Amino acid sequence: MEEASYPVITDIRANWHWIKPIIEDILEDSPQFTYIPEDVYAACKSGNAHCWVHDGGFLVSRFDFDPFTGGKTFFVWLAGAKDIGKDLGTRFVDFFKQAALQNGCNKMEACTGVSELEKHFIHTGWNKEYVVFSQNLANEE
Repeated sequence: MEEASYPVITDIRANWHWIKPIIEDILEDSPQFTYIPEDVYAACKSGNAHCWVHDGGFLVSRFDFDPFTGGKTFFVWLAGAKDIGKDLGTRFVDFFKQAALQNGCNKMEACTGVSELEKHFIHTGWNKEYVVFSQNLANEE
């Protein structure tokens, strides 16, 4: 089977055997994220998120809506690859920009729990809009 030249939306079930371990690795590196791999699976299966694949990499996106402006955002929820250097978000940023525009989005957003990626985002044309700080109150007495 010939591989598509651009990422394609796929049924996450068909690729779950290799996507799930990568999500587990992402969550291990970013324990502040509250979702589990099965939440990503459920969001994709229900149509609330989309799983894109290409050449051993994947990206999960969803549409977010700004309740104040009515704007629609193409949100890159997470991305990963079997091999380092096959990141879809970086290699196909222009492709995803076009997908966002074709779906009526006026903005793209991504977030990361890995502070080392901030320089990469800024260097590749992303703007840092805000930083979220939190405190865990569960152990407060």
